[in-house]
Amino acid sequence: LAACAGVGLGGLCVALSGAPPVFALGTGALGLCLPSLQLSRTGRQRVSRIAGRLPHVVDMLVLSLGAGLDLLSALRQVVERAVDPQSEVIEELGLVLEELKLGHTRQRALERFAYRAPCEEVRDLVAACIQAEEQGTPLAVVLQAQVTTSRQRRSARAEETASKVSTALLLPLLLILSALLILIAGEKGVWNGSAGATFA
Repeated sequence: LAACAGVGLGGLCVALSGAPPVFALGTGALGLCLPSLQLSRTGRQRVSRIAGRLPHVVDMLVLSLGAGLDLLSALRQVVERAVDPQSEVIEELGLVLEELKLGHTRQRALERFAYRAPCEEVRDLVAACIQAEEQGTPLAVVLQAQVTTSRQRRSARAEETASKVSTALLLPLLLILSALLILIAGEKGVWNGSAGATFA
């Protein structure tokens, strides 16, 4: 539909402005690509929001597991008592709960969660849960270590982004400074020229 709309819009522009007919094909190709680009952008934003909220959710899971609940009960507590039940990470945990209720294994449900939200934080969480189940390690201890690592990684990523931004701002600042120096030099030249003409 978007491709057809692009071709139609391009054809209208060709008819009105006399542009070459290949312009209609170009707008059709653009219309064909736009929905996929928008969908990819929406997916990246969703995964980013899941990664941002996941450490807080894992903290709640650790508290629930420390109180003596198993993983299923802890997930249910987190989903039912969430401050924002419409958030993406709560929605994904709700899907994990539904799959566990339907009889899927814990590993299968968690792997599907990692497939739906392909980011490093979710993959680390899933790997930690599966490893704890296989080795018999207390899940609360493993999750606590994982969320600490996740927070350290986020801090390092934020520092890296800040350093990149400061480096990217250096070139515009140099351009602005150069333009100001040129303006000042031009003003001085004009002032000196006018002063010399007045003296003469």
